Order: sequence, then structure tokens, then C-alpha cells
Amino acid sequence: MTGKVPFDVAAYHERVQGNPCFICAIVAGDPAYDVEKVFYEDERHLAFLARYATLPGATPTCAGTWRRCRRAVRTSGSSTTR
Repeated sequence: MTGKVPFDVAAYHERVQGNPCFICAIVAGDPAYDVEKVFYEDERHLAFLARYATLPGATPTCAGTWRRCRRAVRTSGSSTTR
């Protein structure tokens, strides 16, 4: 059995500052997030299917404020309901 591993704050900060947020990665079609699928999007909301759903039918949603992230670039071929 291994002991507890201390949380590496510096590595976490570097990762979150140097990479897109997970919402931006999902929208951009990042292969690391290929399980999460956007199934609804309008000018104010985004809804997607989560990788680790905890309840049947539960759907994560995000307010349109994610659009302010400069790293959110949709790749061609993405399909969402409008």
C-alpha cells in the first residue's frame, strides 16, 4: 500500500494556466475529451455528456461565459443542436 501523495500546487498551476480548460477542450474536439459530447448549444448555454456520469440522465451544463476563454476554438465537423 502506498502512502498519501502531497498535492503539487506548482504542477497544477502550470497545467491549468498552460492548457485549455476542460470546457474549451471539449468544444475544440480535443482527443483527450473524445468521450464527452456536446449535444446542445445556443448563445447562452452548452450541455454535454460527461465521461463519468454519476446519475442516469444527469447532464453537465455550462453558462455561455465559457465563450470568453480565448482558447475556445471549434474544429470543423463538430455538430451540435441549435
